[in-house]
Amino acid sequence: MEVVPACFLIVLVSLLCVESKYIKYNTSSGIVPGKINVHLVAHTHDDVGWLKTVDQYYVGSNNSIQGACVQNVLDSIVPALLADKNRKFIYAEQAFFQRWWRDQSEEVQNVVKQLVSSGQLELINGGMCMHDEAAPHYIDMIDQTTQGHRFIKEEFNVTPRIGWQIDPFGHSAVQAYLLGAEVGFDSFFFGRIDYQDRAKRKGDKSLEVVWRGSKSLGSSAQIFAGAFPQNYEPPSNLYFEVNDDSPILQDNLDLFDYNVAERVNEFVSAAMDQANITRTNHVMWTMGTDFKYQYAHTWYKQMDKFIHYVNQDGRVNALYSTPSIYTDSKYATNESWLLKTDDFFPYADIVNAYWTGFFTSRPALKGYVRTMSAYYLAARQLEFFKGRSKAKPNTDSLADALALAQHHDAVSGTSKQHVANDYAKRLAIGYTEAEEVVGASLSCIADQSTSKGGCMSPANKFQQCPLLNISYCPPSEVDLSGGKSLVVVIYNSLGWKREDIIRIPTPMLLGERWLTNFEISECSMTSSLPKLMQVINEKVSVKDAGGKEIESQLLPLLNASLGVRNYYSKAYLGMASNVIPKYWLAFSASVPPLGFNTYIISSSSSTANRAASTSRQVYDTKAIQNDKVRIGPGNLKLIYSGKGKLTQYINSRSSFTSKLFESKLKVKASVEQSYSYYAGDDGSKDEQASGAYIFRPNGTYSVNSEGQITRVYKGKEHAEVEFTVGPIPIDDGIGKEVVTKISTMVKNNKKFYTDSSGRDFIERIRDYRKDWELQVNQPIAGNYYPINLGLYMQDNSSEFSILVDRSVGGSSIVDGQLELMLHRRLLFDDGRGVGEALNETVCVLEDCRGLTIVGKYFLRIDPLGEGAKWRRSYGQEIYSPLLLAFTDQNGDGWTNSHVATFSAMDLSYALPDNVAIITLQELDDGKVLLRLAHLYEVGEDKDLSVMASVELKKVFPNKKINKIIETSLSANQERVEMEKKRLVWKVEGSSGEEAKAVRGGPVDPTAQNQSTWNTTSKIVPGKLNVHLVPHTHDDVGWLKAVDQYYVGSNNSIQAFFKRWWRDQGEKTQAIVRELVNSGQLENGVMCMHDEASPHYIDMIDQTTLGHLFVKKEFNVTPGIGWQIDPFGHSEVQAYLLGAEVGFDSLFFSRIDYQDRAKRKNDQSLEFIWQGPKSLASSAQIFSGAFPENYAPLKNFDYEVNSDSPIGQDDIDLFDYNVSDRVNEFVSAALSQANVTRTNHIMWTMGEDFKYQYAHTWFLQMDKLIHYVNQAEEVVGASLARMAEPRIASDSMKPMTKFQQASKE
Repeated sequence: MEVVPACFLIVLVSLLCVESKYIKYNTSSGIVPGKINVHLVAHTHDDVGWLKTVDQYYVGSNNSIQGACVQNVLDSIVPALLADKNRKFIYAEQAFFQRWWRDQSEEVQNVVKQLVSSGQLELINGGMCMHDEAAPHYIDMIDQTTQGHRFIKEEFNVTPRIGWQIDPFGHSAVQAYLLGAEVGFDSFFFGRIDYQDRAKRKGDKSLEVVWRGSKSLGSSAQIFAGAFPQNYEPPSNLYFEVNDDSPILQDNLDLFDYNVAERVNEFVSAAMDQANITRTNHVMWTMGTDFKYQYAHTWYKQMDKFIHYVNQDGRVNALYSTPSIYTDSKYATNESWLLKTDDFFPYADIVNAYWTGFFTSRPALKGYVRTMSAYYLAARQLEFFKGRSKAKPNTDSLADALALAQHHDAVSGTSKQHVANDYAKRLAIGYTEAEEVVGASLSCIADQSTSKGGCMSPANKFQQCPLLNISYCPPSEVDLSGGKSLVVVIYNSLGWKREDIIRIPTPMLLGERWLTNFEISECSMTSSLPKLMQVINEKVSVKDAGGKEIESQLLPLLNASLGVRNYYSKAYLGMASNVIPKYWLAFSASVPPLGFNTYIISSSSSTANRAASTSRQVYDTKAIQNDKVRIGPGNLKLIYSGKGKLTQYINSRSSFTSKLFESKLKVKASVEQSYSYYAGDDGSKDEQASGAYIFRPNGTYSVNSEGQITRVYKGKEHAEVEFTVGPIPIDDGIGKEVVTKISTMVKNNKKFYTDSSGRDFIERIRDYRKDWELQVNQPIAGNYYPINLGLYMQDNSSEFSILVDRSVGGSSIVDGQLELMLHRRLLFDDGRGVGEALNETVCVLEDCRGLTIVGKYFLRIDPLGEGAKWRRSYGQEIYSPLLLAFTDQNGDGWTNSHVATFSAMDLSYALPDNVAIITLQELDDGKVLLRLAHLYEVGEDKDLSVMASVELKKVFPNKKINKIIETSLSANQERVEMEKKRLVWKVEGSSGEEAKAVRGGPVDPTAQNQSTWNTTSKIVPGKLNVHLVPHTHDDVGWLKAVDQYYVGSNNSIQAFFKRWWRDQGEKTQAIVRELVNSGQLENGVMCMHDEASPHYIDMIDQTTLGHLFVKKEFNVTPGIGWQIDPFGHSEVQAYLLGAEVGFDSLFFSRIDYQDRAKRKNDQSLEFIWQGPKSLASSAQIFSGAFPENYAPLKNFDYEVNSDSPIGQDDIDLFDYNVSDRVNEFVSAALSQANVTRTNHIMWTMGEDFKYQYAHTWFLQMDKLIHYVNQAEEVVGASLARMAEPRIASDSMKPMTKFQQASKE
């Protein structure tokens, strides 16, 4: 009985506790003009791998490392948003979201779709991950973004419009324009910029800018960009995850610690502080950080309260928002913003802490990602050629793995070791499946029996060699005795023909012979002394697809290379190879664009043509210590000292300036190469060590250059350096960061250039920042930049370039010198969260060693202005190496039963030199995604920084193109729609009239031939009439035979015209007849006969042949003599082959220079040429000698690649020059008028073998006629018109008898 009162007592206390009233918080506030609007942006930042693997993060396992579960975040967000329609949330990482989405019921998915549609849930950024911006190649950045964007479009019919790169460690210009504006983003927000830059930007309110990242695209690809004041976290004391330390807003008056006024004041104070460093009355607070909102209720409950009470207070306005709402609010203010043009590298968060070490961290993973990227590009092409299968195998697994690998803690090298292993494992799994796709596709194409109907299970099983970089390739290490042959299919994923040296390991040794000066010169460095590689010609036969034997050579495999091969093949495969190759077999391969070629390797029984060379080049160490070593079988020679130091670079190459003259161009430069290491700081001074992120050197030390092979290829004008670095010794307790330095005499004056994500090049100046006055505290680390493609420096005469095979860090620390960091092994953590030292080791059983890196870089010296061609074209070849596939066969019948050579493109076509295919992919809906990249920036190269055209029908000659849609870069919306929605931001100090960028786009074939220029002009009395006579002069034999010249290029000479005429169909012949009858086309004789050597009977006969043909086919009698190139002119030509064949006039060009000068002076270049006394005036003819020969005037030659300036009449583009060209035209016309009688002059618009692409000529002449005649009221001097010699002749003759002085 005594228990009952206690029970009642408990109930009573409970009732007393709930007497407080329920508070409904008002969260409905919107934008309030005139107040500071605090946009609360609820978000989580979920790394797709860092301290835990992506799967561990998703399911919440391995929490002893970090308590993080993304599944909980997404599960928690949905009910929290449903609880209040005003709440909002943004989510970025699609790799997690798509995992979660697949796990949801249809009911939950429908709810989420409604949240997305209403704007409560914004899928921001939209890529599979938040990619790094230093280490990834731009193609990978595009691919991973596209994966996410297309999923969002398909599931939610939404296109992300905000870039959200809040955690990457510095930001690239390519991210701003290519992965920002070009994917349809209106703004781009990020967290990490240099601490000095941030302080300066806070002072002048320039944390938010308009970022114009591309000088080529200019304002058309600019974007509004904002850096956060203090990274991407909430203001101090506003963290509300379960168990966070921030004080909650306690608003229950009946409880202790009521603090509404205090917390509101703190909120308002923080808002005011941020408003003081921000333009306009809008500030954004990023309410979240890493892996937050696992219990979303705790965040929203506090934010509900803050919005409610802050707005009741009234000093500022708080609202639930998203970056989209914030962006629109900023845009609505019509504010002008400061302009940003370069990038945000390098990044330091505090003094002595430059995040430039990660540019090189985990170089093996970086190399693997780059290799898989190129393989994925080629695999998607081959998958398209065969036909994509939604079922396995396909390339999806590799796509997913590569997308994750672009994360800013993946390819960056800043994750824990077990996480880096997970990234590599996923890539290996993806590769294995893609390898099946590649093998099956090649088999289908090669197998003739299935080439028409497709194939489901190809007969041939191709093998590939993913470990070829460590000399491990079992398919090539086969025994070729007994009549067996090795079939090598070599695929080229580029859009142009490619010739390269193929090297594969082989165990063959059937009798040694020595060969010198073949395709490759190699120089290896062992014990710091150079050795020329022994070049061995064995009984090995390599045949091309046509069965022709081609030259090959065997190069010994170094013991060091074999050691790497043996150790790492065991490490990767768990077993040792039972074959030990002794050599590299090397041969030259030629491969068509988007296609393959086949080579057959066998043991040759013939030795007759394999006599030993009389000279044997073998150098031992003692013999060459004091001698120079020269390597290079072609134009390029590298000179090494006897002590192993590179000392000189010599390149003698030929360039043809005309069809008769050759000029020699020689580059000779002193070059030195060395290796050294920076000792990694241990942090003992100020607790800042060198680590996975931070590069903090503590002294520089030279090391021997062992493990390097330098190759120079015949026909190539660059050097290839293969390096082997590692294991880096750490027995002395010092971490080391290994660099190579190449020194030259280039006077670069602190300037050098590095690529931005493999695309644009940006000028760097040592110890200088464009946006603020740099306080230098780390002169080495603070001048390092990320390198994906290469770097170069230049002076007034030359350029020195280095290209790389993976992402590395690099710089020019000393004038005349470039350096690359190749490998890092460190013993201390740098305190940025990863919690372990960057000490990569590899174990085979109990044998653990530091990681060894095998990689390459490429170097070249060019005259100033000529380096871009190599950097761009060869850089593309480095990114997309030839793909090798192997099978074997008995006998040599492969080429008889298989397709040995294949190109998906028209056999006569290749892409322009400045265009690359970066994506060719069949999508699930049957559409094909094609991306074309112009490789050059504006002004980068005098020849190739121009608009280019691609003929898609020739790229896909065997496909029917039903429709072409130009899309955003991530292929989730039509470009036209994207441009309509684009926000146009105002730039401070700009007039708003920036020159419009030159952009490509689809060509309308119906509009392509519709001229917008008025070319209808006729003879105008009283004006100077300039008769433009389009013509070509086609020698029927000169430097080539007549048949060799014949390409169907012209119809003014019958020897060619009759050939061409016979090749045409009736429809074409009918069109030509109409052109002749209308006077648009005029033609004549069999050849332009000489006038000195031929007998007059022969001259008559050849003329008769042509004239009879013209009469028969066109019912036309030629009326003009056109002897423009013979070397002097005969009287017989004038009266017998002129007047007596019915010609009204005769034109020619070659007369004695003294005669020409006299005739110019007295205006007698045109005259009456009277025949012999017997015929007198009855056989006279009007004759004209040209003022300067039969070529166009200077600057009016319009053949493809001519140097003449075009008429640029688009006022939205650079170099508008209509008035300049009109003035030049008029000036030239007046000059000729001064040496000509009457108001008619003729310009011969053509020369030898011109008009092979007539459009370029007529397009420019159309413009000249239009603008010259348009301006004639102002200029009052000239009228241009398209004409024929007959018209010009008739214009020059008066209507009555000739009155000019005659010549007998």
